[in-house]
Amino acid sequence: MSEGDHTTIPLVEPEISAIPEELKAHPQWVCWTLDDEARASLFDPRNHTAASGREPDTWGTFGQALAALQAYKCLTKSFLA
Repeated sequence: MSEGDHTTIPLVEPEISAIPEELKAHPQWVCWTLDDEARASLFDPRNHTAASGREPDTWGTFGQALAALQAYKCLTKSFLA
């Protein structure tokens, strides 16, 4: 990756089987990607709008986050505690 070029960050496939079922059961999932300045941007996995770590109504289920990971090419999904 060249300096200032954030478009070449490779998508990392998560090891889905390594995520505990206890976490998958909670609807506390978001997706994230990096903006042009390499800052993380959270996305609601249900509709690809901005999400917030403080606003549970912007979170989705594990299944929604997994689908969004593939559909929107997010870098990863995250569980919010």
